[in-house]
Amino acid sequence: MDRMRNFIEAFELAGSSNSEICSCGKIYYDVSDLNDFEDGELESYESNPKAVACDHSIGLLVFEGKEYVQNCECWKFRANQIMDFIDSHNSGIAAYINTERKRKIAEAAAMPLVS
Repeated sequence: MDRMRNFIEAFELAGSSNSEICSCGKIYYDVSDLNDFEDGELESYESNPKAVACDHSIGLLVFEGKEYVQNCECWKFRANQIMDFIDSHNSGIAAYINTERKRKIAEAAAMPLVS
């Protein structure tokens, strides 16, 4: 499995839909099942220069507080930067995650029990 596929699997939202708006403003819509659209909805997409027809359902990724359509190219440069950072700091990131886990467990253990 390649690195980009791993990134997608790590940050994709569960499920998909027949249309989504990417963080960059492009609209992606699925034309494989035309029964999924409301009256006039498909026509509005077809006449919109920012809309892109796809032959499959539309999936989303979420990272850095933004939602991106998986088909869009706009997020891939930033994703590569993030992967480069993670790859070059993987020992430090692993240490941070393990230390944070211990801190959170200690915080949870110190909380009063509510019954």
